[in-house]
Amino acid sequence: MRRLFLISILFVGLLAAPVFAAAPSMEWHKGYNTPTGDGPHAHDGMQTSDGGYIAIGQAAIGSDEDMVVIKVDSNGDHLWTKVIGTDGQSDVGYAIAEASDGYICGGGLYNGNQQPGLVKLDKSTGNTQSGWPKYYSGSSNCGIRGIEILG
Repeated sequence: MRRLFLISILFVGLLAAPVFAAAPSMEWHKGYNTPTGDGPHAHDGMQTSDGGYIAIGQAAIGSDEDMVVIKVDSNGDHLWTKVIGTDGQSDVGYAIAEASDGYICGGGLYNGNQQPGLVKLDKSTGNTQSGWPKYYSGSSNCGIRGIEILG
């Protein structure tokens, strides 16, 4: 019985060992404001194929909220910020995905009311690509909350 007890303790100890492993160290921590100085908050983010990072969310800009997308390099140094919104209306970014030719941003965009919408941004500049944004039918205050690119 004693041997079974020791084996059980050893087995439980092996299972618990990874839980007590040291946390990874932080490489960098940086914050960014919008062009008007308002701090956005992110709803989604990801590492990009160039080794950098991109985040999407929203910020209070003037009297409304706008979708904000921020791109940084692998060191967290700012590359570009894109603010997408309609003056005096509420726009929000919830999801982002990388395509081979740009970043697809999803959220709620104002088009008579807040509707599900997508915007495609150029990877190097953050400029909105021609033919975008795209709006989809939905009731007031709707948004796209997830994007998956297949293929």
